[in-house]
Amino acid sequence: MINPSIHSSGSKLQPPLYLDDANDRIGINTDAPSSLLDVRGDAGEAGVLTLSTAELTVVDGNELGRINFQAPLHTVTGDSRLVAGAIWAEADATFSATVNQTSLAFATGASETAAEKMRLTSAGELLLKTGATYNAPVFRLDTYPTGMNMFGNTKVGMISNGVGVAVFQNSLSVGMMMKATMPITWSTADINGGADLMLFRDAAGFLAQRNGTNSQTFRVHGTWTDASNYTRLSFYDGGTGSAYIAAETAGTGTDNININITPAGTGRVIVGGTVETQVYAIGSLPSASPAGQRAFVNDSYYAYSYSIIGNTAYAGGSYPGPVYSDGTYWKMG
Repeated sequence: MINPSIHSSGSKLQPPLYLDDANDRIGINTDAPSSLLDVRGDAGEAGVLTLSTAELTVVDGNELGRINFQAPLHTVTGDSRLVAGAIWAEADATFSATVNQTSLAFATGASETAAEKMRLTSAGELLLKTGATYNAPVFRLDTYPTGMNMFGNTKVGMISNGVGVAVFQNSLSVGMMMKATMPITWSTADINGGADLMLFRDAAGFLAQRNGTNSQTFRVHGTWTDASNYTRLSFYDGGTGSAYIAAETAGTGTDNININITPAGTGRVIVGGTVETQVYAIGSLPSASPAGQRAFVNDSYYAYSYSIIGNTAYAGGSYPGPVYSDGTYWKMG
């Protein structure tokens, strides 16, 4: 039965309800509905659709409104005709003059009538549900401090192929935890691209940067303006049987950077093998200051022997030998 104040086939009403018989559409405040139901606000206002309840005493668990998604006329019976998705507002407490805590529940079907899988609480927490259990709270989107707040000591888990690969935990003992076999990776490609940098847990207490046979470099910057202006310390395998600890500079960075290995107290620097130093011509040795520097030369005027130890190093010959600095001169020895 149609209310006598409601007219079809182009008639507008007060309140304005329009039935478009030709297209089987209903317009509220519009005589040109663009979908099965078109609720249009006045100029400067949004169209509002309200789902409400006539319940006089709302208590925890009562639904206030629901939207179901379904294909009830599907040609195949069974699961295909069940409600496949739903969103509803659910009271979280008994309503009163000062209480209206409400959550939004999200349900999806998996060979079943759509069941709740996720919930946004009145406190702004997003809860994921497994069976009858909430893995709560997961996280809250917020403007403080940087877009995501953690709550309590509960965990935020990320899943890959059914296996938890990372955990964020708001406690003093754990900030971010990765599954032992999963690396932290970076790539210039999109998320499906190949990673060019990987950090692994090789074993308990061992952190490794590796990527198959691709050489990797770890850098610690002292200064950084851009890729052409910096000072840094690099650690890398040159791929030729040598590993390197290298001080590097570019742009306005100082050209002379010391690499200090400093033991604590009276500790020693112990090298498990021979030490090879750069070979200099005496004329190309750096400044003899500060004292205590050591090097090796290949053009000493004198053949190296016990008798010339402590003599000032002079060029002009072809004799190799070790030298040291006393702060003023390079001496043989």
